[in-house]
Amino acid sequence: ERALWVRARDAIQARTLAGTVGADAPFFSPDGQWIGYFVGGRMYKVPVGGGPPILLSDSSQANLPGGMWHRDGSITFIGPAFDVRTVSSDGGPSRQVLTLSANIVGWTFPAELPRADAMLLTACSNNCANMTLMAVELPSGRQHELVRNAARAWYAPSGHLVVVRQDGSVFAQPFDARTLSLGGAPQLVVPRARMGLGVTPELAFSASGTMVHFDQGAVQELQVIRTDRRGTSVAIDPAWQGNFNYLALSPDGRRLAVSVNEGGRSEIWIKQLDRGPLTRFAFEGSVNYRPAWHPDGRTLGFISDRSGPPRPYVARADGSDKATPLEVADTLAIDEIEWARDDQWLVYRTGAVAEQRRIAMTALPSKAGVAIEPGKFDNYMPTLSPDGRWLAYVNIETGREEVYVRPFPNTGDARWQVSSAGGTSPVWSHSGGELYFVDGTDRMISAPVLPGPVFQTGEPTPLFRLQRVVLPPFHQGFAVSPDDQSFIMLQDPSTADASGRFATLTLNVLAGLGVQR
Repeated sequence: ERALWVRARDAIQARTLAGTVGADAPFFSPDGQWIGYFVGGRMYKVPVGGGPPILLSDSSQANLPGGMWHRDGSITFIGPAFDVRTVSSDGGPSRQVLTLSANIVGWTFPAELPRADAMLLTACSNNCANMTLMAVELPSGRQHELVRNAARAWYAPSGHLVVVRQDGSVFAQPFDARTLSLGGAPQLVVPRARMGLGVTPELAFSASGTMVHFDQGAVQELQVIRTDRRGTSVAIDPAWQGNFNYLALSPDGRRLAVSVNEGGRSEIWIKQLDRGPLTRFAFEGSVNYRPAWHPDGRTLGFISDRSGPPRPYVARADGSDKATPLEVADTLAIDEIEWARDDQWLVYRTGAVAEQRRIAMTALPSKAGVAIEPGKFDNYMPTLSPDGRWLAYVNIETGREEVYVRPFPNTGDARWQVSSAGGTSPVWSHSGGELYFVDGTDRMISAPVLPGPVFQTGEPTPLFRLQRVVLPPFHQGFAVSPDDQSFIMLQDPSTADASGRFATLTLNVLAGLGVQR
């Protein structure tokens, strides 16, 4: 189980901090006595010496969390809408300090600057395909663009920024905190730091000049695995690895469509399972992702920005025709699609910006779309039951992701909450008798669907805990085999052996480059 572990630099053994199962994105207090961290959309702190965790905020970013602890006792963190918020390190209500703009889908990775009225932040485009390092003045919100295609940075007291670029390279460059501008030539620190999903640097830097990082390649190489209901996993094709993102299994279970991030763009490839050929399918534009099979098994839909904002496209899966736009009578950007089995309905999700993600439905041929859930809370990951009677999806109105179900197509008649301790990636069994999802502690859950005119589930059953499985945000992260006996998922194989479990610790990084002053 993932949890926080602490090891003194001069010690051999590490110790776990009790109560921190599922912890993500840890950060230290200025005095080094506390660690802040996130679990399932909540932010906690725990004493380094051990003790019970303390809840600081019950509403934080679940998919790409980040926080920094100021010397004045406040904590800046990324909110559920990818906005920037602050809260006292003693807990209490949080306050929004920075919202989003038209060209910024979300903020992430806050870092402190010597000026109390400014901070470093990374601005993300859709799916963080493009990341830009910014210095932001507060409270005005004035933005200073520093480095494009940069994932994260830290300020060093020497007057430098240590910047991790999206390709994994790490540079140090002089920085003027007064003008919030870079100067001088960047100097290479690490040629290829590891990047989780091409977004999250597996690297940390302290003000003392100490750096710890993994260097297992410039991007996180994932593999596709098949896991049975007991949690036993095997690689589908051990030789097939890449910076995979979203996947979709064909109705007959013989082909897997997967999007691959490469060089700041994404493409869709189709793999013949298990060890058959791999074919390039969609590559125009900069974003091609979230594949969705048509019920006929011959057509593949996907989201692309080839003609502007994200919209759905369709093409024959054998590559015999050119992709064409899927006509949907909705002018908003569309970021997910789901066909009903009878091909009479299309369910889709509009909006790629926090607080604008809304699921809608339209009768085919496309007519005006109807939103299934009004209100300000994001909802996404729509999936229709095999018999077409129920629509499952994710909503974040409780402050974290939870799975809900509505009747279909009369979605306004009722709503039932299925998960109770966090829930994401809802996927129906092919029999319709189960609804699978991943709970807030990374367990695969099976909720049995009881027969009857009203939707009811029996007691949810944990099947197994996800080990090194990667679930991309805002869309289902796994598929179910046609016989409902196994799951197709993405796994990080690097931590399965000893080579992936060791980090490199470097002291006085900048002094070694001759730039310390």
